[in-house]
Amino acid sequence: MKTKKIVAVSSALMIGTTTALTGFPAVVLAQENMQEAVTSEQEEKYTKVSVKNPVADSEELTGEGQNNGRAQHAFDGNESTVWHTLWSQDGQKKMPHWISYSLDQVTKIGRIDYLGKPAQNGVGNGVFKNIDVYYTTDPGADPASDTGWKKAGSFENITYSPSTGTGTNRAATFEFDPVEALKVKIVVRESYSSGSGQEPENQYANALEITTYAVNDVPEDKLEIGVTIDDQSYTGKSIQEIVDKNSITPKNVESLSITNGNLEYKDLVWLGGVTDHNVKFRNLKRLTVDLEHTKMYTETGEETKALPAYAFSGLNNLEEVRLSGVKELGSFCFLNAGNRSSQGLEVFEISSVTKIANHAFNGAKFTVRMKTLSLPNAQIIGNSAFDSGGANFTSVDLSGIVELGENAFKECSFEELVFPESLRSIGRNATPIKERASVTFLSETAPEMPTITGHTPFGDTDELKEKNAAVTVPGAGISSYYGEKVTNTSVFVKEDINPIFRNWNINATGHCLVKYMVDSKESFAFVPEGEKIGEARLPEVTIPEGKVFKGWSEKEDGSGELFTKDSKVEKNITLYPVFEEKKNTPPVINVEDKELTVGDTFDPLEGVTATDEEDGDISGSIEVLNNEVDTTKVGIYEVTYKVTDSQGASTTKTIYVTVNPKQEVLNEVPVIDASDRVLTEGDAFDVLEGVTATDKEDGDISGSIEVLNNEVDTTKVGIYKVTYKVTDSQGASTTKTIYVTVNPKQEVLNEVPVIDASDRVLTEGDAF
Repeated sequence: MKTKKIVAVSSALMIGTTTALTGFPAVVLAQENMQEAVTSEQEEKYTKVSVKNPVADSEELTGEGQNNGRAQHAFDGNESTVWHTLWSQDGQKKMPHWISYSLDQVTKIGRIDYLGKPAQNGVGNGVFKNIDVYYTTDPGADPASDTGWKKAGSFENITYSPSTGTGTNRAATFEFDPVEALKVKIVVRESYSSGSGQEPENQYANALEITTYAVNDVPEDKLEIGVTIDDQSYTGKSIQEIVDKNSITPKNVESLSITNGNLEYKDLVWLGGVTDHNVKFRNLKRLTVDLEHTKMYTETGEETKALPAYAFSGLNNLEEVRLSGVKELGSFCFLNAGNRSSQGLEVFEISSVTKIANHAFNGAKFTVRMKTLSLPNAQIIGNSAFDSGGANFTSVDLSGIVELGENAFKECSFEELVFPESLRSIGRNATPIKERASVTFLSETAPEMPTITGHTPFGDTDELKEKNAAVTVPGAGISSYYGEKVTNTSVFVKEDINPIFRNWNINATGHCLVKYMVDSKESFAFVPEGEKIGEARLPEVTIPEGKVFKGWSEKEDGSGELFTKDSKVEKNITLYPVFEEKKNTPPVINVEDKELTVGDTFDPLEGVTATDEEDGDISGSIEVLNNEVDTTKVGIYEVTYKVTDSQGASTTKTIYVTVNPKQEVLNEVPVIDASDRVLTEGDAFDVLEGVTATDKEDGDISGSIEVLNNEVDTTKVGIYKVTYKVTDSQGASTTKTIYVTVNPKQEVLNEVPVIDASDRVLTEGDAF
């Protein structure tokens, strides 16, 4: 027996581990300071691989210590260095972030270890929370694109309890199904941070170390089964060996979990259920089978996810059944399960199952409290699969059902049933219903039913008439059943369809049946005669790689007229999808000839774009094959570009860049504004008063005026010259001469005064 190494994990760290029943890859706790948390089996299973050429969508190039937060630090084996996305608010990129790297060669990998940066003041500040791991074997795959990458696994809610103060390292191990990889990309969809200030929620990502492991080929003699029996873990070559070596008494076992390693049919044979009824674990109450992490092999050595007939029959005391990764259940697989338990099956988790064979749970007993049965992935349920008086279900999730056998739930009495569009056939008495039950068919197409007079899937016709069940078929118009007639009789069913409602009074009206055949699977649509098919009536088609979808044809070889959403339907038809080889159209470079002037700067990629019909914008892949441009010399130069799309088609384009001589700009002569002046002898004279100068290039340059000559003497009558000069910033100058006339002063004459008096006439006695 091999024992597992217990890992001492810091109390500051709690990374959530997904369980085997969640469907997600496991997240395994890792020890502080990246000490590997592995069992001895894991040590044989994995080998660390070297990586190269790390790149990331964002890097902190100034902070995070002397070496900064570059991508290469996540792979340098030094826990004191870190990859951290950009701090700066100006250049910050938001989620998702990614970091990618290459391996030396194509390698089968299955494990990645991650060590996050210690918490500071209780803040994770970029520690991974939810991530996806992608891989590719294409050396040219661009990590910034989704093209060419495949997903290896998703890891959710990598939770932790941050410390206070300086914090503690926290690490996680991510395991996934082995993949062949040359390049790896980790996409961080969510991270931890304070959500305030400089550390906004879900903004950053960091890693102290990321380590990748190759999966070793384990020798056949090392492949063992891992089981848990009554809370004690064991490993061995078979369940029988484990029981014998550890002196376990099978009849005393209450709990059995098959959780990892390799399970062979011979183990089930030994348990006693497959070939006889001498059941070893006859008092077993709790059973778990995990085929997500366990490989099961048939007697011929083929791997299978199907439990064989009678695999766990006779476990009469079962109370809990948990199956994960199990796809099929054989006939009588759980025959009489729980029928001797006082409560019956109380926990029943089998949601991964897609096929349940005839009588699989025949005679099984379920607790009376279990009213709802969840079978969301079940596509086929065989005859009498749950034909047991111990089944008390009143509703069942059949959201993926395709074929439902007769008497499948014979002893149940359902209050509500919803049948999906995928349903193609349903047997008589498959789903008995209560009075006034609600039954809904989500497809216009009535599923096929064996023609058995007087029977329906819900019970005998006469019995059904008394129940007044509400039956809804959204596209077909059936609304409810009362007595012998359907309230709305405009059900669109043609004679060549065997409807579920064959015994009901339904009128087939003027509609045509269009049957689509895709990968040997049928789907149906009803189209009013003479109308277009319409986009809503077309099924989804998965286009094979390297092909393009052309339309639909009545001939399987794709010849003849093609039908599309705009084609009219005049009769019942069967259509097949038509594909043709996808042609890789060469990309297009968008660039034109250019003209420059001597001294201009020239960026050969400025304004140059490239588009591809298949890849879209591939401007980032443009190469400059030739650039002869010299902007210091006049001439005509060639520039040649090349771009290659993801499928190898390339295009080149040459443009001509003309460098023209620089045009000389003439410097115009400035202008002096000054006029001749007339003064009087003795007047004051300011030689610059009212004199201005302007220049076309410099504007007002009055301050630069010089007086070259000034002969004016205002004490003497005469005519004098004044000469001005002004020069602009580029050296152009002008002069101007004006004439100043000094006139003599005029003498003022002293005129004789004038007496104003007139003769007067008085009368005797007047005063005078």
